[in-house]
Amino acid sequence: RDDMEKDVLETFKKVKEIGYDGVELAGLYGHSAEEITEYARQTGLEIISAHEGIAGLENDDVLKMYAKIGVKYVVIPSTPFDVNVNLPSISAAAERIKKIGESCKKHGLQLLFHNHFCEFDKIDGKAAIDYLFESVDKELLGAQLDTAWVNQVGINPVDAMEKYSDRNPIVHIKDCIGRKTDICPFGYKDIPENEIPEFSFMPIGQGMVNIGDIIEKCRGRNMDWVIVEQDGATKGKTQMQCAEESANYLAERFKI
Repeated sequence: RDDMEKDVLETFKKVKEIGYDGVELAGLYGHSAEEITEYARQTGLEIISAHEGIAGLENDDVLKMYAKIGVKYVVIPSTPFDVNVNLPSISAAAERIKKIGESCKKHGLQLLFHNHFCEFDKIDGKAAIDYLFESVDKELLGAQLDTAWVNQVGINPVDAMEKYSDRNPIVHIKDCIGRKTDICPFGYKDIPENEIPEFSFMPIGQGMVNIGDIIEKCRGRNMDWVIVEQDGATKGKTQMQCAEESANYLAERFKI
């Protein structure tokens, strides 16, 4: 993201150089759809998907723009309902999402939802994300599971991938150490409280997320894409350096 703000074309070139085949957009950084498409053509990158806020996705011109670029998936990047989860907020979000999903279908796009933490908070024993999915047909809304955040709320990412398999065509993978909330992450269940480190994003393979199991599950599902998300740089490194280390790890360990 830091590099994209400076120079989109040079960032695309570097991303291709370090071993990636595709990108997911999180904004166009002041460029037109035609320019972004041309940069992808020049560098040989495929534009897989795009994150766009729910208000933007309600704009038909925005959907036309992404269709013109050629993305397959458009993704709601953050919680569309009140983070203090409640049923009225989820119901209101679901009604908006249904309309967006219908509009996406008209433009040949598939709408997905990217999770963070509060979507797994429970109301009467059921996770908020389950209420949302029960309210919106899978033909209108899929899931882009962020496996690291699933891990952070104490759930095995592989179990979540199985549970939402009928909605989950692509995933985000990232790695981290420590914990982000007061919930004990999956993988730290047997570690004493005082031994859990301070939270930090890490290059893939250098944190506590079980990347191997996730990759195996993706292969078993025949997923076309696994998207590396570098939310923040590890201390002393740039985001691009972390992305390169992640690409090298995935290539050496899993031949991706």
